[in-house]
Amino acid sequence: MFSNNNRISTRQVFRLFVFDFIGMSTLVLPAKLAGTSGCAGVFAIVAGGLFASLYLWYLAWIMNRMDSDLITYVRQSLPRWGALVMLCFFAAYCILEASYGAYIFADVMRKGLVGGESYTLLLLLILAVAAYAIQSGIESRARVYESLFWVLFVPLFLLLWIAASDVNTIYLHSFFTTPVSEVAGGGLLVFEYLMPMFLVLFFPAYVKKDAQKKMVAAVYRALWVAVLVFIVFDLILLGSFGERAMAKMRYPALTLMSNIHLRGSFLKRLDAFLRTTELAGMNVTIPYKKAVIPFFTLFAFINVFLFYAKQLIAAIGGEFTGHGNAERQGDGLKMQKEKNAKVWSTIIAFLLVFVVAEGFCYGSFAEWFEGYMTYVAIPLLILLPLIIVVWGKYRKTGNRSLQ
Repeated sequence: MFSNNNRISTRQVFRLFVFDFIGMSTLVLPAKLAGTSGCAGVFAIVAGGLFASLYLWYLAWIMNRMDSDLITYVRQSLPRWGALVMLCFFAAYCILEASYGAYIFADVMRKGLVGGESYTLLLLLILAVAAYAIQSGIESRARVYESLFWVLFVPLFLLLWIAASDVNTIYLHSFFTTPVSEVAGGGLLVFEYLMPMFLVLFFPAYVKKDAQKKMVAAVYRALWVAVLVFIVFDLILLGSFGERAMAKMRYPALTLMSNIHLRGSFLKRLDAFLRTTELAGMNVTIPYKKAVIPFFTLFAFINVFLFYAKQLIAAIGGEFTGHGNAERQGDGLKMQKEKNAKVWSTIIAFLLVFVVAEGFCYGSFAEWFEGYMTYVAIPLLILLPLIIVVWGKYRKTGNRSLQ
């Protein structure tokens, strides 16, 4: 029997973060990295991993000084107006990340998997499933992805091993000729796609206090497993397509997997499994029939950001309705009043993500999203935790009033 205490193990933390790191990155990052760093993408990935390691060390330092999860600390330590500002920014970040992931998911399905279907219909389906999945909380989510971990990654590495046999090393001839500035730029790009590690600040609510050092170590391991996956993908994709062709592709990893031919009886059965993507009433088209695995990891990415968007919206609602005063005296995220807000906070998160994802497809959101991440989100995700800790240090954790 499984316990239902809203707690997860460090092993589950590791597996959750592996999914979070690679969910978006393996689909979108390779083409962008080819355009930024060319054949030196491997060095850019390592540089990005080092940047991310420093950031994780910084987040661990912040956690030690907060001595609680981010939402609880913000609500207990800042004046109400300050808490609202911080919570709204973090909620906006989670909503934008979930929206971009949902946009990519629906775009891939519409263009390559279920051609002819409405983008809006696909988006609604994806978000409805994600919204349903987050209702059971983080513990159930952790169990699901813990069970799926090897089921998904063994076939993935088998496919990559087969694809590696077709690599043309001529495409890697300029491996050491890329300028350092381009490698550094690629490293910052990789760091951007590793930003889900910011979510570690929410995890003290779900991990026992005496296990938090192990939790941070688990995130470090997940980070470097993700870096290894990025390197393998990058080398195989470069060796298969070349940097110029790869930079012009939208989803090179999906194209690669779709072109893999499996041989042998066992591999043919695996091929059949990976082709099982037909949905009731939909005609499956080319070119992504085999590329089922990335859809699971991308869904995990959408799921995690929708989950924390819901949590943050519930906390914002508590501040507006005055419930925050009671919760600052209690146990934060697990207060009964926030449990009662689960439904409406999920509905609001669902609607906001849907509207923004529509904007990514039909508006100009996608054009400024990378600029927002580079010049707004990342700097603030670095600075705000420190500001929150310093601000909270000089305030009492008791009653607060509007200022």
